[in-house]
Amino acid sequence: MKREEVKKKLQGYREAQRRLEIAERELEVFETKLTPKIDYSKPRVGGNKINDMAEMIAELSALHEKIHREYMSASRELIGVKEMIDAVPDSKERAILSRRYIQCQHWDTISYEMRIDRRWVFRLHDRALDELADGTVKTDKKKNSALGKGVNLQ
Repeated sequence: MKREEVKKKLQGYREAQRRLEIAERELEVFETKLTPKIDYSKPRVGGNKINDMAEMIAELSALHEKIHREYMSASRELIGVKEMIDAVPDSKERAILSRRYIQCQHWDTISYEMRIDRRWVFRLHDRALDELADGTVKTDKKKNSALGKGVNLQ
């Protein structure tokens, strides 16, 4: 896998989170519209409210399904990104990747909170990407499991 492909895969989780946030905002707006605002000071006039309400409920259901798909997509992206990050052997490199791609922190924030010079953060980040791209880091699920490490669970 090339370095840019690794970076794009790591950024995939952030993009899935953005799609999810947009879908949730759409749901909030729609639910606000769905909630009827009843004005008791005016006389009630008949109309085809039942059909309107049924259509709104159908739209709400479709929106809930869309959000569920976005959650599932974001979850799959997160699992893939976490597996990649967990496979990096250096703890500082792992922390930088996690902060950048999972917590969506800015480079300055990462530098400040980790007490590492910003340029060094970039170097460690680049080194981790290179390791993932070169294949020197195995992203095998068994590597991170207790059995893969040779730990006796009994």
